[in-house]
Amino acid sequence: MASSSHETTIRYLQRSSIVLGAIIIGLGVFVFKPYINAVPEAEKPPLNVPAVDYSPFRTWAVQADGRTKPFETASREMLRSITGRSKFEKQDSVSIVLMWMMTNGLPHNGAFPDWEAYPFILADHHDLRKWIYADKVRKAGEPKLSESDFNDELFAKLDGVLSEEELHGKYVAPKDLRDSTGFKLLLRQAAEIRREDPEKAMHQMSPEQTKAQEVNNRLGIYDKISQTPIVGSQDWNEMWLNDPLGVVQLDQVLGSEWFPIGRLKLTMGDIERHWRITLGNRMMQHPKKYIDATKQSELARFQGMIKANKALDAVDEAVTLRQKENHGKPLDQAEVEQLRKQVKQAQNESYTPDDPKYLMLHLNYMELRYPAIYFDALSRQPFPDVQARSVLNAYAKMQGAYLAQAGVKQGSPELAAVVGPVGLPGILTFPSFDEAAKEFFTTLKRVSDEIVAEGTAALPTPALQPAIVAYNKAIADAKNDTERDAARESLFVAAKNLGEDPHQYPGVSTIDLEITFHKVTPFMWAWVLMVPAVAAFLFSVITGFRSLYIAGFAFYALSLAFQVFGFYCRIAISGRPPVSNMYETIIFVAFMSCVFAMILELIYPKRVIAMAGSLVALIALVLADQLPLMFDQELKPLQPVLRSNFWLVIHVLTIVASYAGGTLAWGLANVTLFMLLFGKPDRDTLKTLSQFTYRAMQIAVLLLATGTFLGGWWAAYSWGRFWGWDPKETWALISLLCYVIPLHARYIGWVKDFGLAVSAVVCYAAILMCWYGVNFVLGAGLHSYGFGGGGPYWVLLAGLANLEWVLIASMLYYKKLDRAAAKKQEVPVDASEPATV
Repeated sequence: MASSSHETTIRYLQRSSIVLGAIIIGLGVFVFKPYINAVPEAEKPPLNVPAVDYSPFRTWAVQADGRTKPFETASREMLRSITGRSKFEKQDSVSIVLMWMMTNGLPHNGAFPDWEAYPFILADHHDLRKWIYADKVRKAGEPKLSESDFNDELFAKLDGVLSEEELHGKYVAPKDLRDSTGFKLLLRQAAEIRREDPEKAMHQMSPEQTKAQEVNNRLGIYDKISQTPIVGSQDWNEMWLNDPLGVVQLDQVLGSEWFPIGRLKLTMGDIERHWRITLGNRMMQHPKKYIDATKQSELARFQGMIKANKALDAVDEAVTLRQKENHGKPLDQAEVEQLRKQVKQAQNESYTPDDPKYLMLHLNYMELRYPAIYFDALSRQPFPDVQARSVLNAYAKMQGAYLAQAGVKQGSPELAAVVGPVGLPGILTFPSFDEAAKEFFTTLKRVSDEIVAEGTAALPTPALQPAIVAYNKAIADAKNDTERDAARESLFVAAKNLGEDPHQYPGVSTIDLEITFHKVTPFMWAWVLMVPAVAAFLFSVITGFRSLYIAGFAFYALSLAFQVFGFYCRIAISGRPPVSNMYETIIFVAFMSCVFAMILELIYPKRVIAMAGSLVALIALVLADQLPLMFDQELKPLQPVLRSNFWLVIHVLTIVASYAGGTLAWGLANVTLFMLLFGKPDRDTLKTLSQFTYRAMQIAVLLLATGTFLGGWWAAYSWGRFWGWDPKETWALISLLCYVIPLHARYIGWVKDFGLAVSAVVCYAAILMCWYGVNFVLGAGLHSYGFGGGGPYWVLLAGLANLEWVLIASMLYYKKLDRAAAKKQEVPVDASEPATV
């Protein structure tokens, strides 16, 4: 009877396996087709860089993506975003990015590569490349392609027109993109989709439209760095405005954003206008920093009245005061009513003053109460014209020295124009590049410290006033820069002793640590060391040699040490727990899987647990390290919703640790399936594997349930509701239920060792959907800080392959059971006795 039941089950498993296998083959062809069709990279002109000393630039402090970092880090991140590599054509990222900055992307009579015609923008989607090069189907004199021309017939023609490099290459030149009709058409179509339905745009775009946006972003990063004056593209003003690297403090507000060279050039062209716009925008983002003490007190009072549900009274008071000031002239009632609606909404929610979503509420009230608030903020600090000019002149000298050292002739018009059209005097001769770079860095520190000292001297701290008086006197009496530097340093020390942070240039103490972190690459070494650990554990299980087991533990411990060092660096540099994006959660899951496996292995040394833990960690670490474009490795400031280290630690770390428990259970379950089918595990080993798969699933359930409840409390704190069926919340609940079911089935005896292993593998799909799918596939909900491009087809292919393995394993397992049952039913026959009929 059992055998018959198994035959039916095996038959269904076989059919399911065949269907799923066909799907996997089809998806595999789709995923691997670009790599099958890929051609060797076309030979490019040699990429030479000037032979200058780049070492001072590696530790040069710049601001990018909201934080202060070494120029080496910023260069690596920008080059990787553009080319997909941390180095390009055997050249270091610092040398290439500095070349773009110093030359504005121009060849300068052959002294530098012609970057406009040099293929370096990553564009490896083959269908997109057809759109980019579609214009080549036109013959001389034929009109440009129109939207209606882009059809199957056109793309069929392109196969016979375009070269293998154009069809299946990896890079394109900026000029290819700027001149491409098809590329511009895709961008226009994508923009229309985003405009019509921003929330669902990600799912409504074609792959070509999505990839075109990615490639356009890469081109935009290059344009912002190089500020190349392209005819018909961005003008100088727009490029200068979008300069991505802040280099100098010119704003007296302590801790404020640094000014990029490009924005500084733009400001010098129309100081009054651009300085007003800059400070106005900054005040909108950080009103408390840019208004005086009286207005800060009024803002604090208003915020307190919101919490007490009395803010409408404050609005009425402000309206009355304004009408008195205007001698009874009526106010704009639409603006007043809009403010009242914002107040009512805030009072009905869990209002927190620091939440960015209430920024406009605060600004609207303050503008109603103090109509001249923006002008008052601007009058508090005039534009530092002298300091700005000194920075730009130092930069111009460095830029000209760079060009001169690379072979551009001294006194040539190209050198005279390096400052750009901002009204500054052209410089015809330049010092050596090393001298010019040293002068530039010295100028940045001196100017930044001067501005920071002025901001520190404006602090209202009573205990600091004697030091401020002494500073002002010392500056007035100073005869040289040395004495002025000493006066500023005394003021900074006094402020620090009183607990005030003057943000003295460069404002961070982790520049050298970050350089070390990138030089050591701890998470790369973590997976490199985990490879021999996996091999040693595997062979120790097969052979039983204790020496291999000890060697495996040694490599395992070394890998863990590199992971700990890597986490220490990321935490020290960013000042937060390292679980804010997909990359960080993957490496944290790898780490916690190692920790859980080590604890279990030390308590119950069965070797297979360590082998499973090291294998899981190896897979996770390799994926995180080798897919930098899919999983962003950059250290960035937290999104507003995450700016609470308390909640980030207790909620996000708990949730991600639950993923580690599920991942370890998945690894142990796969090892169990493999040993059941292809090995002859002793009963104790099998029992231990099953027991700790069960324990790992319990860890996952405990942490997932706790993290989900904590997430609800965080949601109540941040969004004013405990639960809202957001996709992330919903899939966290689904994942929890998926694991609870087999745990209860195991407890009451419905599921045995094999069934538990299958459950652990299948249930892990729910965690993958919650962890990866919501962010990269659904791309919807309030947890938008985690969304990204990702590679959903790769993940889907891996998930389906794992499910196919479960089907095959189940089929083989039932066949194995049938063979074992058949052997038990065989009765030995005695030949000496007559056979009976």
